[in-house]
Amino acid sequence: MDIFEACETGNLEWLKQQKETGLLGNLNATSAEDKTAAHLAARTGHLDVLKWIVLESGQDIDLTAK
Repeated sequence: MDIFEACETGNLEWLKQQKETGLLGNLNATSAEDKTAAHLAARTGHLDVLKWIVLESGQDIDLTAK
């Protein structure tokens, strides 16, 4: 699993575990579809994941669409 798949499928626990172990990676990176993790979570209706990305991930998130 990667960040994009976790956000698209709503796997918040995987994201939290990756953060806890220091393996989360950059949430501002873009997928092959040129979408960020936040965009994928929002597009698939995983608002809990989107909220965590923005408020609790500890990263400075860029929500600008391209």
